[in-house]
Amino acid sequence: PSLRTESVTLRQIVREVCAEEAVSDLAVLRAQMHDKNEEIEQLHSENDDLAASISGLDAKIEDLSEQLSRLQALNRSLQAQNFNLSTTLSHKDVTFDKLKKYLHKGPPSRCQSSSPLASIPEVSTNAAHKYGFLNRSSQSISRRRSIRPWKRRLAVLDNNNLSIFKVETVESLIPINSIIDIQTDSKKAYGKHVIIVQTDDNKEHFLQANSEEDMKEWVHMLESLNSTN
Repeated sequence: PSLRTESVTLRQIVREVCAEEAVSDLAVLRAQMHDKNEEIEQLHSENDDLAASISGLDAKIEDLSEQLSRLQALNRSLQAQNFNLSTTLSHKDVTFDKLKKYLHKGPPSRCQSSSPLASIPEVSTNAAHKYGFLNRSSQSISRRRSIRPWKRRLAVLDNNNLSIFKVETVESLIPINSIIDIQTDSKKAYGKHVIIVQTDDNKEHFLQANSEEDMKEWVHMLESLNSTN
């Protein structure tokens, strides 16, 4: 009987030891599983962040592609404008050279009546006091609305007229004796260096000079000639 009792006790001890080891191993496995789960969650989070970053990069690439397309279109437009501007400036340079020769040599003879400059009035019979490029616009005094868009024109001032040329033809002729008032736009309501010439036909002519000094020269010449007419 004592041997059996010892055998039973030994079995209980073995079972208890095995149970304790099993519990310990289970706790270790649970801890390892918890760590693995945390690693998996971290990987999922990093994967989500990476997916969001890729999505953001795709959106940026698409936006950059659109900007590149717009820039390419703008570049083509600027190239076309540059070509047109170069052509226009080249033509105006030739025209201006012709006009300077005309002013110094006098009006064309009858045999030159087919010349593009044949339509220019005889401004050279009275020496040109000043000429140069101005921005020009106008409005009716009675309407008092916003002025028309500015246009780049060549202006020639002689004793009798302020002639405004469009390429090689006269666009506007302002007789000096029709001028009733000359002002500068001191408030800059219409822009910088603007001269306002009021004429007796109830119109205001806006001339924008290239600089403050250029504006003062035009005003001085206009006032001097207007006082003598």
